[in-house]
Amino acid sequence: MMITKNAMKTNLYSKSPSLLMAFCIVTVLSVVLAGCTNPPSVPFTSPANGATEVAVNTAIQIGFSTAMDPSSTTDSANWSVQTNLDGVVSAVGVLNEAARVLTITPDLPFSQGVVVTVIISDRVKTAVFIPIDEIQIQFTTEGAGADPGDFETGDDEFSIIQLLPALGTRSVPLRPSVTASFDLPYQTSSVSGSVLVHGTRTGFRNPQFAFPGESGGLSDALQLLIPGNSPELHPGEWMQIVYSSDLVSQIQQDEDEPRFLDPFVARFRAHLGHATGGLGPQEPLLAGGTDALLFADLGEFLPYSGLEMLLIGTDGQLSLLRSGLTGEASSWTVQSQLQLDSAPTAAVLVDIDADSRTEAVIACSDGTLRIIGVVGHELVEDPDPIDLSGAVIDVLEWAELNGDGIPDLLAGGADGLRIIRQVTTFDLDTFEFITTFSITGLMP
Repeated sequence: MMITKNAMKTNLYSKSPSLLMAFCIVTVLSVVLAGCTNPPSVPFTSPANGATEVAVNTAIQIGFSTAMDPSSTTDSANWSVQTNLDGVVSAVGVLNEAARVLTITPDLPFSQGVVVTVIISDRVKTAVFIPIDEIQIQFTTEGAGADPGDFETGDDEFSIIQLLPALGTRSVPLRPSVTASFDLPYQTSSVSGSVLVHGTRTGFRNPQFAFPGESGGLSDALQLLIPGNSPELHPGEWMQIVYSSDLVSQIQQDEDEPRFLDPFVARFRAHLGHATGGLGPQEPLLAGGTDALLFADLGEFLPYSGLEMLLIGTDGQLSLLRSGLTGEASSWTVQSQLQLDSAPTAAVLVDIDADSRTEAVIACSDGTLRIIGVVGHELVEDPDPIDLSGAVIDVLEWAELNGDGIPDLLAGGADGLRIIRQVTTFDLDTFEFITTFSITGLMP
């Protein structure tokens, strides 16, 4: 007797209704759960990423697109809140009734003018135990920022008392050696990972360390070298050294624990070598015109052509010069010029957008910062200046302050110091990432 497969299925399900029901349930669950295996989205955070002037007593809220697992979501081991001044902040997390909004409430108010970083790790899971994608937001609290006393060495800290070469030296060798001296002997075993070295063009470096006068695993000086098997610095490149609090001291008499290093950041600039070519120009450069110069520096504005010179006159005229060898010296010719509509007061050269090309950031008397780059071979001003609310900046520098690899600006004026950070947010309307500048409060 011949029986087709369809007949077999019909007979099987008709005799076993429970099998048919089980099959339907499995099918439905497969369809439903297929949409539950993706991490949830985050429709909102409060404060928003990049927010400024946030109240110091604010609570932090993270919204999720689906119900969350209460245990992993409220466990403080799975998320962190910290500030650039106070470090880790103790807080309590609570889910709302729908289990879709996590509220994190710090035990104490934030300090004024600090940058708060909130990280929700992928150990947080949904109600069906799907890990989330890590979430990170940053915002700046209201107020005047740090007081001078906040930078004094604490009772549980020790500090750097001398650097050789001196801090800020602008002509160190392309393979420099830097020696730091401390006010207490430190444990040499704590050096690994506690000192970070970063070149603005060559990136993070793996330095070699030496311990002058070491005895019994202790030394009061730390020498840092760029080893011969790694690339040397580029001429004019800035090198930044971060001495972190992971470096610990010898345990002092009547103390049970070692002291931690008061963190310190040192910056040095490699010498420019023969940027002018040979013996240099025989006559003074007149390419900047007859008006007084406010600023002159070398940067890599054009690709694959070495260093160019940017001159900024007090009248707001910018001149980009290129060098070319002529005989026994070098000549500089004007490649491009640009006229600012406001008088400049300070300037700094930095690769502000991390495209391996130099930009000029210029403070102007109208209380703005202008960003000047090169498109093709011409100087071009960014159409959206940074508004400093009328503050006139006298000193402008840059540093990488929070370890994200993006330059931050330090702007000093008669009323104090401003820190200007780049913050990237995602625009839900345009589905684009947007980078804006966030300005902290004043630091007297």
